Amino acid sequence: MQSIFMVIRQILLVAGGGLITRGEFTQGEWETLVGAAVIVATAIWRYIEKAQEKKALAAAIAAPAVPAAK
Repeated sequence: MQSIFMVIRQILLVAGGGLITRGEFTQGEWETLVGAAVIVATAIWRYIEKAQEKKALAAAIAAPAVPAAK
């Protein structure tokens, strides 16, 4: 998971540097765009985590109980 964030960070750095250098965005506009992208990505990531946790919990509840060893 950590490596995914590092790759995304590097992509954003390269893209942002290129767009700012070409004059497409100002530094402030780019910071706003990246901030918004991070917020959306975090929300999506948390939704996926919660869905996986809910699925795991449902599977654990539905699993038959193992009888105790005698």
